[in-house]
Amino acid sequence: MEKPSPSPFARAPLSKEKTKKTEFVISSTNISRLNKSHFSELISIAKNSLGEGYITLSELMSYLEEDSRVCLVAKTKGKISGFQLMKRCNPSDLNVLANSQKIWFRSRYKNYSSFGMLKTLVVLPENQKQGIGTMLTKKSIEILQESSKKIISICWENDGVTPVLGLLQRFGMKQVKRFELFWAKDSLEKKYRCIICGEPPCKCSAFIYET
Repeated sequence: MEKPSPSPFARAPLSKEKTKKTEFVISSTNISRLNKSHFSELISIAKNSLGEGYITLSELMSYLEEDSRVCLVAKTKGKISGFQLMKRCNPSDLNVLANSQKIWFRSRYKNYSSFGMLKTLVVLPENQKQGIGTMLTKKSIEILQESSKKIISICWENDGVTPVLGLLQRFGMKQVKRFELFWAKDSLEKKYRCIICGEPPCKCSAFIYET
């Protein structure tokens, strides 16, 4: 994963102290910060939900080591029911996040010294429609808004379906762009197997949402 150098986030961490001390609890579900005991289960969940190799152990470790990254983990009745990855970015991060669409992203966000990125959101099938995705997204946006005026989400779309569309719109995010085959080159380079498309290249499109 990318490591911008020098990083401005060393001077302004993503509310690390708050997210370490605070749990967000509603009913039988609580949301807390990632720790190493979550690693194996999150990798298994990501494999089944997103495709083999899409999230790696080294990437999860970066969410413990880098102040610009946060992973929130939801537990329902004591068992992991979902998670969300987020990151505070600077313009140099677009070299990785934008995949083959670097020119558009650089032009769109050139006036922002930093912005928040809602990355991967996963809720287990048996725990969906219980408000867990809403809880994760709400808490993630709150964390990112403490340091970023602009928040972006890159959402996959396949056969006209974007699973988180309604959720993002509920929090005031709007669609600004659609890219076909957004992850094709990335999937070939990283050799991950999309849960929808199978062997690389991934044929899914991406919708770009922002606040």
